[in-house]
Amino acid sequence: MSCRGVLFAIKPSESKKLRNCKDDDELVDYIQENIEEEWDEDWLCETDKAWDAIHRCFADGKLELFGGKAPLNSIIFGGEILNTEPYYYVSLKNNDLVKEIAKEVSSISKEKLRELYYQIADDYAEELNEEDFEYMWEWFECIKEFYEKVAKTNRDVIFTVDQ
Repeated sequence: MSCRGVLFAIKPSESKKLRNCKDDDELVDYIQENIEEEWDEDWLCETDKAWDAIHRCFADGKLELFGGKAPLNSIIFGGEILNTEPYYYVSLKNNDLVKEIAKEVSSISKEKLRELYYQIADDYAEELNEEDFEYMWEWFECIKEFYEKVAKTNRDVIFTVDQ
């Protein structure tokens, strides 16, 4: 599997549909057949594989769903975890949390992110180095813009990644 993550800004009605799915299969099917299939580039933000390092930067260096300090620990995971099977993760951030994230994420400088990056735990799959950091930084800048854009709407955000 690819392990490439994507953030999608979704309408509240879609959030309701996701919450009402009876099981993980129905949830994943709905996302793949509706949200991913539509691939509305105005309302998504690809994170490639940088999501892993970005999440760790705000989750005390670890790949834990709820590590770190709110609201930045919810940039990737956090919020509401909608599934129970680890093959396809879906986390939902309601619009109030999106607005909190947007407010806080805008103040993260490259220097601050670099400091957090070099505190990532040693179970990270990549070697910590400037090349990997720059790769992550480029994706992080896109994520910052995405949250700032979505915060001006009433949309929620889901993060999806297959393992």
